[in-house]
Amino acid sequence: MLHILRSKKFAKRTFLILAILIIPAFVLWGTASFDEQKQLIGTVGNKKIFSNDFVKSLEATKVHLLFNYYGNSKVFNEMTANREMMNRMAWERCVLLAGVEKQGIKVSDEELVSFISKHPLFARNGVFDKGFYEMIVTKTLYMETRKFEELVRENLKIQKFIEKLYTGVNVADEDVLNYFKRKNDKIDISYIVFDKVNFTVQPPSPEIVRNYYNEHKKFFQSPMKVEIEYIDMPFKTAEEKEALRVKAEEIYNQIVTAAKTDSIELIANGHSLHYNPSVFVEPNMLIPGIKFSEEFYKIIFSMPEGGITKPILIGEKEGMIVIAKKKSIVPSQIEPFENVEKKIAEEFENQAKTKAAMGKADGVYQSILKGEITFEKAGELNGVTIMTLAGIQESGYIENVGPAKVLVDKALREGARNVLPPLAIPKGAAIVRVDKIIAADIAGLPSQKENITRELLEIKKQNVLMNWFSQNMANTEIKKSLSEL
Repeated sequence: MLHILRSKKFAKRTFLILAILIIPAFVLWGTASFDEQKQLIGTVGNKKIFSNDFVKSLEATKVHLLFNYYGNSKVFNEMTANREMMNRMAWERCVLLAGVEKQGIKVSDEELVSFISKHPLFARNGVFDKGFYEMIVTKTLYMETRKFEELVRENLKIQKFIEKLYTGVNVADEDVLNYFKRKNDKIDISYIVFDKVNFTVQPPSPEIVRNYYNEHKKFFQSPMKVEIEYIDMPFKTAEEKEALRVKAEEIYNQIVTAAKTDSIELIANGHSLHYNPSVFVEPNMLIPGIKFSEEFYKIIFSMPEGGITKPILIGEKEGMIVIAKKKSIVPSQIEPFENVEKKIAEEFENQAKTKAAMGKADGVYQSILKGEITFEKAGELNGVTIMTLAGIQESGYIENVGPAKVLVDKALREGARNVLPPLAIPKGAAIVRVDKIIAADIAGLPSQKENITRELLEIKKQNVLMNWFSQNMANTEIKKSLSEL
């Protein structure tokens, strides 16, 4: 690294073990693969982004997430396992870097040293440890320290650039008051639901279904699966667990030793153990009879085909010990048309029925607006019971309608005794009348002001960044599909 961080060279085995515990998934990551040495991925302004630029941005994105989520391996693993999302973030980083270069933003060596040396990821007993730092970077992240530091330097430049975009963003007292009222005002409503099951529509033609499939194949991409066979040994007490630990080690050694002569099934039968010959597993899929275990999934997806796991403990007071063999790998693939044809047709019908329900609701709504019928008469004429609900807040849920946020926001804008335009809902459509608005007691505002101000500031910052992206994305072009990189 910079001399000040590289000056002490030492490494202990315990450092590497600890590093693996802190960042368990990093070594399993791949980078985007390309057929050619230097493919054109896209352009940002006049700058061409080649495959090597994109891979570098992807690596830097992973480093950024590592700094932010090193203490939450579950979130960290979920985010980095989402290839399309990671590729999208890497591309957005390329766009941000163009803004950094345009502004000429710099990060000094002192700023870089300060950031790395103060980060808890590289601390032991609360103090930065040079040896631990080098161990994580070189042995766990498989990067040269110089490369790692330059990626961090670029990330810090981006952070500075974004903070510069936020200059002048503030929250006024009026913003806080309006937010408080929107969150705490309550409404009483009456509503009519037009259930889409009562509408008959023409099913889509085979041509329409086939064309939709051909144009949206990426939506039918199935995740990678692995096929495993396994032995499970359940326990119900701590004593049983400890006894099974010893037995499981013996069985594992027997399986490994006799791998070429005896099958796992034969060995399981010899010990009167439960054996499952074949299960296809997807990421985060529950396996019947086995409690979910992040460690188990991590191992079976990372080990090579034909690999055998050491005994894996699942559960503490009550659970099982599992030994599994990875029989095969089924790559991610697009589902055949025959497998999804019915599902596509049903979705077309579902959308057509919702449209029909909305059309009916709009006709009734227009009649109410013109004074041709009352709200009550509308329910009677359509054979629908008018439902009522009192004291709804933005965070509430309305039976047969769904989350209340959109409806409450519209109701507060329109005011009491107004009938709102038809809403598309999961069951079809709904017409809602605002019967009463109960204003929030602002006496509770002072105790919430600080939190509301903080939340609104974050929302405003997000909007500033989104607006910047909206303006600058128009000056970019992606030559490759980010979902396929």
